[in-house]
Amino acid sequence: MRTNTKRANGQSTQDHEEYKEAKRNLTSLIEKAKAESWKRLLEEVQQDTFGLGYKIVTRKLVTGRKIDRELVKAAVAELFPCHPDFERESLPLKNCKRQQKSLKEVKR
Repeated sequence: MRTNTKRANGQSTQDHEEYKEAKRNLTSLIEKAKAESWKRLLEEVQQDTFGLGYKIVTRKLVTGRKIDRELVKAAVAELFPCHPDFERESLPLKNCKRQQKSLKEVKR
């Protein structure tokens, strides 16, 4: 009954509409800020593997809660991707005489 009495007054209805509009604006700004923050975090993870993204994940893993092993493996694989091994080319050494020394000779 109280709400109806307040809304019967034109000023209260206008105040309520202003409140709803302000709340929608705030919600929109929060969503935009979260999206921008997430985008910055993704960019940072690409450039600095052990930056904020790493800290967030490790805090989640250390909370003491039981976590599915497969989830942990997937997180580690995503954070630390394996790169294929590469072979170094051996460069020809010109005018270089290799000297083979025994262990006794090196210790002298």
